[in-house]
Amino acid sequence: MLEEEKKFLDISDDASLKDSSIVIVDENGKETQCNVLFTFECDENNRSYVGFTDNTRNKNGELNIYAAYSDIFLDDGSLRKVETSEEIEMVNDVIKK
Repeated sequence: MLEEEKKFLDISDDASLKDSSIVIVDENGKETQCNVLFTFECDENNRSYVGFTDNTRNKNGELNIYAAYSDIFLDDGSLRKVETSEEIEMVNDVIKK
């Protein structure tokens, strides 16, 4: 499932296509190559979401999956942290499918 605690995200690649990879840069400038697992758009809030993994596993052996969004009105190319419980639930529903 999606972990609620994650770093602020910024991308240096196009995250619009499933099965591509993106480079995530954390607040300390560390770059991590991640695989895009899924993308989807939500018409209700005009946001595009991307689910990705750095291919690490949690203490239960499950793949760590993260999600971020891009707001179509903020065309600066960066992804933002999914923070609300409603958005986390929506992303988790996509993961379950």
